[in-house]
Amino acid sequence: MIGELNRLPITLALLLWPCLIASAQSTGDRCVALHTIKDGKPLEGPKSVSFIDQHNKRSIDTDGGRFCIPKQMAEEPALDMSFTLGTERFYLPRVPIERFGAPWDISFGTTTYVRSASLPKGSNSRQACSVTVHQGEPEIGMLISPCHVPEKAYPK
Repeated sequence: MIGELNRLPITLALLLWPCLIASAQSTGDRCVALHTIKDGKPLEGPKSVSFIDQHNKRSIDTDGGRFCIPKQMAEEPALDMSFTLGTERFYLPRVPIERFGAPWDISFGTTTYVRSASLPKGSNSRQACSVTVHQGEPEIGMLISPCHVPEKAYPK
């Protein structure tokens, strides 16, 4: 009896393995846990995220800041991504598809926060974002400016 109980987790894992593989492949295994940080303080993530390729725009709901690339877009080389947090609209242009497979931290805030980052001349530090993709060693960092604007200033 004890021997049979010890084999139960292994048996369940073997039975469920094909389902787990199929689930990961259905989304192209391109999933992200998005963490948003304003002035060093974590915020609740967006409720939905929109992806734009050369032909389509698709919006998907997030689950606690987690989302997966729509399988129809998983083969694109890069996607534009946008979402809303509070009164701010965020736009990340031409993100390589390989980046959508690891957790992200998107940090933004006041000019004090952004002063430590080297922004290009003429950039508005209040609209800049630092994006860290926790993928590989070292991690990948992107500095995007402009990254966010007030919702009312964003064209529909």
